[in-house]
Amino acid sequence: MKFKIALTIFLLSVASVASAQNKHVIKARTTFISERYCEGIEDCSNAYFKITRKGKSAKKTKGEMAFMTAECYRFTEQFREANEWYERALLLDYQEDVPEIHYYNAEMFKMMTEYDKAIEQYELYLALVPDDDLAKNGVASCNMNKQFIAEKTRHVIENQTAINTDQFDMAPMIGDRKGTKVYWGSSRDGVTGKDSDARTCQEFMDLWVSDIDKKGNWTAPYLVKGDSINTEHNEGTVAFDQRFKKMFFTRCPVEKKQ
Repeated sequence: MKFKIALTIFLLSVASVASAQNKHVIKARTTFISERYCEGIEDCSNAYFKITRKGKSAKKTKGEMAFMTAECYRFTEQFREANEWYERALLLDYQEDVPEIHYYNAEMFKMMTEYDKAIEQYELYLALVPDDDLAKNGVASCNMNKQFIAEKTRHVIENQTAINTDQFDMAPMIGDRKGTKVYWGSSRDGVTGKDSDARTCQEFMDLWVSDIDKKGNWTAPYLVKGDSINTEHNEGTVAFDQRFKKMFFTRCPVEKKQ
């Protein structure tokens, strides 16, 4: 009788632990599928650490949580953190289910200019998916970058601190024939929207522009003027027609509960 009672208590405790773990896993998956990557970093990593059970199924789920955490970091451009979580997923052999882990890990190494490590990951991926042209291009790109470093030119690249910020500044485009205007999307202070983007952890982006003054310096950026251009949603990725008379850009609206 005592043995039965003890066994019942043990099974109930195991079921309780498993239920708690499943709750965290379900929350992590929901957040990730909803592309709420800022929340996903916490939810997915939390689920990873909550999985304490042994066995093949638990190992696979733990690998999945590590992979999703890495993806959340990758989508928010936190390359070192993404790399660390891809490595955790690889230690759990999750590449057997998602071989792309090697490819994405290679991309992170490339972004951090660790080209030899990137090539190693690309080649591990190509061993699993031999016909992937993106991975082949990745290897070629790393080798070219190594060559560029070895054969430096006398060009000097300067950071344009007048227009660059710590926030996302993306997709610059020359906006006139003389090359005196540059347009880009940015989540910097002063944007039109008031909410944060759950995908980027930053404000919703607007379109900005800067001009070259008479001394050849870029002026302080300002919002692109015009009705219905900058809104509370994300705007970015500008293009122009050949005469620079028409501007085309991308808007990503956000709908509640979508």
